[in-house]
Amino acid sequence: MSSVAFEIVCSSCGSLVYAGYDLRYVRDVLKPNAGKCKGCGSKLSQSDFIVEIKKAAS
Repeated sequence: MSSVAFEIVCSSCGSLVYAGYDLRYVRDVLKPNAGKCKGCGSKLSQSDFIVEIKKAAS
């Protein structure tokens, strides 16, 4: 059995916005920081997300 980590990364600076094993709504992830990146302060939009699926190294 393998586990899949879910990550949201800021496209402006590459800072990790969220990491976890549970898939969460984007609005719930962005809410604690008022929709801004902790690293660079860029406004993060709920509609501008790209999903990438990568195979984990074994």
